Amino acid sequence: MARAFNNIAQHVKPSGYLYIMVYAEPRRANVFDYQYYHEVAVIRDAIRSLNFDQKQSILEKLEGKTQALAWFDAISSEINELYTVEELRVPFGWLGFTDVKRTMPEETMHNVVARKSAG
Repeated sequence: MARAFNNIAQHVKPSGYLYIMVYAEPRRANVFDYQYYHEVAVIRDAIRSLNFDQKQSILEKLEGKTQALAWFDAISSEINELYTVEELRVPFGWLGFTDVKRTMPEETMHNVVARKSAG
């Protein structure tokens, strides 16, 4: 993930903004976060060997047409690194970003914006 952050940071101009979404570490006081990640892992393992159309069909049956794409995104990655906002501030600081903050704190995932230093 550090390499990915480094790669995208190179494309942000001085004083420019970076906006990303990263998967959040489960909130310790929220059992539903843990249930969600468990469900993602179970579905991922169950449909791993299927082709795209088969996966789409199953996800539409399980989660409905409007949520199938979001679930496809969640189950597609073999590596899901989870972060707290505090953990994101460190690598962004090393890359010259300040004012790292969540834009949608009510969401489970971290939608984060950071400003690159003027140089």
